[in-house]
Amino acid sequence: MALVVKDRVKVTTATTGTGTLTLGSAVAGFQAFSAVLSNADTTYYAIFESSTGAFEVGLGTYASPADTLARTTVLESSNAGSAINLTAGDADVFVTQPAEKAVYLDADGYIFVSDGRNLTNLNATNLTTGTVNDARLPATISSDITGNAATATAWATGRTLALTGDVTGTSAAFDGSGNITLSTTIATNSVALGTDTTGNYVATGAVSGSGLSGSASSEGATFTVTSNATNVNTPSTIVFRDGSGNFSAGTITAALTGNAATATKWATGRTISLTGDVTGVSGAFDGSGNLSFATTIAANSVALGTDTTGNYVATGATSGSGISGSVSSEGGTFTVTSNATNANTASTIVFRDASGNFSAGTITANLTGTASSATNADTVDGLHASQFLRSDAADSTASTISFTGDIQVGDQIFHNGDTDTYMQFHAADQWRVVTGGVERIEASSSGIRIDDAYTLPTADGTSGQALVTNGAGTITFASAGISTGKAIAMAIVFG
Repeated sequence: MALVVKDRVKVTTATTGTGTLTLGSAVAGFQAFSAVLSNADTTYYAIFESSTGAFEVGLGTYASPADTLARTTVLESSNAGSAINLTAGDADVFVTQPAEKAVYLDADGYIFVSDGRNLTNLNATNLTTGTVNDARLPATISSDITGNAATATAWATGRTLALTGDVTGTSAAFDGSGNITLSTTIATNSVALGTDTTGNYVATGAVSGSGLSGSASSEGATFTVTSNATNVNTPSTIVFRDGSGNFSAGTITAALTGNAATATKWATGRTISLTGDVTGVSGAFDGSGNLSFATTIAANSVALGTDTTGNYVATGATSGSGISGSVSSEGGTFTVTSNATNANTASTIVFRDASGNFSAGTITANLTGTASSATNADTVDGLHASQFLRSDAADSTASTISFTGDIQVGDQIFHNGDTDTYMQFHAADQWRVVTGGVERIEASSSGIRIDDAYTLPTADGTSGQALVTNGAGTITFASAGISTGKAIAMAIVFG
C-alpha cells in the first residue's frame, strides 16, 4: 500500500450519500483511477457536485477490481469538514494536492516544514535554525560534542566518593549508570550537644520543691525521680489517689470548683418564682431544708383537650324518645329529664311502681316466664288451645292420646262419668282396680288379692299342685288329689 498522487486523473460517479464512492468512466482528456492506483493504495481526492455546489477534499483508499474509493479521511468540505451527502448522482472525482499537505518555499526561497520527521536525504550543513526530530538522527554520534547534554547514560570515567571528618566513608567506583550506597561512620566524640545538634535536651537532672528526690549530671547517666506520694494522711507527702480515686487528708483549705457529691447548703440563698399559667414565689431557699410554697393557677389558663388529658364531656345532649335536656356552657349543669311513668300514658317510658308493676296497652313480644293470669292465650309452645287438655277445669278429648315416656299419677284414674269405678295407686308399691265402689284386684309387695277376699301366694308351687283355699281367703298350692279343704271353683293344675 502506497500514497500515490498522479496528474490528470478524473472520473464521474453516480454514488449518492456519504459512503464509499463507486468510480465511473474517465472524463474526456483524463485517465481513470484504475490506470494509476493499485488495490489498497491511498491518494488525495476531491469531489465536486456541480448541481449543488458541494465539494469535499480528503485522503481516500482505492480498492480493485471493485474500482471504489473509500473516503478515509475528510480534510476539507462544504459540510463543515464532514463528508458531503451526494444527492444528484452525477459528481466528478479527481486526484488533487491538498494545500495543507503541500511542501512549498517561503518568501525567501526556503522550504518551510513544521515537523522534520518526513524529511529524507537531508544535508544538515544547510540547517541554520530549528530542530531536527530524534527519528532523523543516528543512534550513535562519533564526533566530539561540546555543551551540556540534558541526560547521559554514564560518565566516561568511573569515580569514587570519599567522606572524611566527623563522618567517614568511601564508595566503590561508580560511573552514574546505577545507584550507589556508602557505609558511613560518625567519629567518636565528634558531635557536640548544643553545637552540632539542634533541639532541646537535658544536660543535668535535678529536682526541687517538696515530695521529690533524685539527680544526674554524668554522660549516659540515668535520671530517676522518686516521689513520696501516698494516699495515707502522712505529713510532708504528696497526695496520691488509691485504686478507687480516694485519699485521706487533714484539713483542705481551698476555693473549690466543680461539683461536690453533697453540700450542706448553697452559699447564697435563692428564691423560686413561677410565672405564666401557674404563679407563685417561694421564700429564700439555700437547700438546707425542704421547700414548699403556694401556687395559683391563672384564671382561664387551662384549655380543655389542649392542656388536659383524658376524656371529658364538652356538650350535653340527648337523643331518642322519653328523655330531654342539654348543656353547652362553661360550668353548666347537665340535667336529663325522663317522662317515665307506671301509668299507661302514650309516648312515655315504662316505669315500675313500688311493687314492680306498671300498666300498658298492648305488649307485642315473645314473652318468657309465668304469667299469673291471661285473658286469652291462643297459642302455647306453638300449639293452639284446641290441641291440649286443660287442668284447671273439666276437659275431655275424643282423640287417642299417646305417650312415649312415663306417666305419673298421684292417686286415681276414673272411668268417664263413673266416680266409683277407677284404677288407683293407693300407696307406695300398691295398685288396685275398683268397680262399683268394690275393690276387685289389689297388687302389692305382699301379693295379689282378688275381690278383697282371696290372696294369691307370692311363690310358685311344684309340679302337680293346684291352688287351694282354706275357706278364710288364703289360697296356697297343694296336691291336686287332696280330700280336705275347699277347692276353688275350678282347679288349676301346674306341671
